[in-house]
Amino acid sequence: LQLKRYFIVSAIQLLLIWLVSNPIRTWQINSSLEKARLIINPLNIYYSQFGKYPSNLGELELAFKEPIPTRTNIGTRYIYHDTNERQGYSLWFNSYYGYSAHYNRALDKWIITD
Repeated sequence: LQLKRYFIVSAIQLLLIWLVSNPIRTWQINSSLEKARLIINPLNIYYSQFGKYPSNLGELELAFKEPIPTRTNIGTRYIYHDTNERQGYSLWFNSYYGYSAHYNRALDKWIITD
């Protein structure tokens, strides 16, 4: 009887954890994608002003004299790589949840891979 109660309590705890953690995880992912706009929009403005993309996010921050986010709301880093071409850069972040989110500049959308 005591073992049966233990399993019932454990099952209820797992259900509660899942019910709480899933909405938090969804918020972290979506808000991290939105927060990246604070990088993407200045990158586009930088390109229109200088005809190229900055070599790193620190250079972008210096040009606009405003803080550029370096961490997602998940806690991982935004990774920026200038492709050394006038037309491109890579922006992505990895998640603790087992996926990577890559920004597709041509489509202006995020591609999320497991």
